[in-house]
Amino acid sequence: MTTYRIVSVSHGSERGGRLGATGEVLAGWFDLGVTTDPLMAGDMTGGDAVRLAVSVTFWIVVPMAAGVLRVIRREVN
Repeated sequence: MTTYRIVSVSHGSERGGRLGATGEVLAGWFDLGVTTDPLMAGDMTGGDAVRLAVSVTFWIVVPMAAGVLRVIRREVN
């Protein structure tokens, strides 16, 4: 008989995990999976909203602005 073990995967919420303490802090601010969890759960606080805004700015706004600048500065052939 084979026994299977179910393993839960978390976003660095365990202390001393692969990310370490610094990685956990950074994930709390930059990982969209972590920062959108309170929004999806419906219990978002003001601090959670700030973390979500930082994460969205880092992953969406900054790359989009860099792409727009690249397109605007491109030389027309």
